[in-house]
Amino acid sequence: MRTLKYASQTFVTTDEMAHAVIEFTAEMAKSEDSEAVTLPTVDAEGRVVEIDIVVGPASEVISTPADDRPSEIDTTVAVAEIERRIESLKSARNRTAFPLDEGGPATAFDDLAV
Repeated sequence: MRTLKYASQTFVTTDEMAHAVIEFTAEMAKSEDSEAVTLPTVDAEGRVVEIDIVVGPASEVISTPADDRPSEIDTTVAVAEIERRIESLKSARNRTAFPLDEGGPATAFDDLAV
């Protein structure tokens, strides 16, 4: 289990969920955009509680090991959704980095030929 600190609040979730949120936050910073995400977390009484946060370029998220808090939290679906969003962001960035129909890598340096 990991503790996520976001906007002066702390939330406990699985290692996989915390890792996905950290990676998603980094990708959102590169995209200069913001998105809302829902995360399954565990409250102080051990109950599963969903929280909503907005992740964007200025988001500061910290992940640290959590005290052992037994819980039956399933983050599989939420992690898969965030991973899908991460791949979508990476794919969109790769498509716009070198648009092939606008002088992409194959023709970008043709005028520099010796």
